[in-house]
Amino acid sequence: MRRQKLKSISRSLLKYFPKFFSKFIIYLNPSLKFIGINMKYINNLRDLDLEIQKADERALISDDELRKALSEFNYVVDSNFPKDPYSQDYYDAQMKLYLEISEKSQYSVENERTEFDFEGLKDNPFPYCTKSPTTVGDHLIAQGFLIKTMSLPPHSRIVEFGPGFGNTTLNFTQMGYQVTAVDCEQSYLDLIQYRAEKFSNKVNLVKKDMLEFDSEENMMRQSFLSVFIIVPIIFNY
Repeated sequence: MRRQKLKSISRSLLKYFPKFFSKFIIYLNPSLKFIGINMKYINNLRDLDLEIQKADERALISDDELRKALSEFNYVVDSNFPKDPYSQDYYDAQMKLYLEISEKSQYSVENERTEFDFEGLKDNPFPYCTKSPTTVGDHLIAQGFLIKTMSLPPHSRIVEFGPGFGNTTLNFTQMGYQVTAVDCEQSYLDLIQYRAEKFSNKVNLVKKDMLEFDSEENMMRQSFLSVFIIVPIIFNY
């Protein structure tokens, strides 16, 4: 009972005082584990690299193990992050964090390039290639929620940014929507084209950075469904 109370208090402190804990929380990891909080907090790139390496190793076991590994740590940002996401200060802080973690000298669309096995995935793309009921189920639920929430009338025009393997794209086209898919990687657009042709669906594919895209048509809605594996980060708001 006492351990459960300590666990509850600790969770509240971590939630409401991340700024205070950002400097000291890494020293509390053994204590947090003792009271049942299975989350490791780190604040340096060396430890971050180690955790990502562990995640890579567990990915060889299964997709579920990979996602479990990524859910077991948080990277704590030890800085006073600006609150206004539309401000230049916020942009500068985000870019500084990006360059620190990526170890890049500057941002480029080329940094977003992802190599994948086209032949191996063209008929069995993500998430189905993971063979994970949880991953596939979560993906389908997210797509269903998006389609239901957008609730567009028939024949609506949609521009989709970052379509990835084209799962959402194909769902839209099969419903009769007019879809323009914008991506900075030709390999993903080629994959979507291949998959769309199997359903005799037409998709307007555009190779561009989403910030450079300027449609000549009035699109009914814009869509960006991110299903990324990301490293959890605590911002000191």
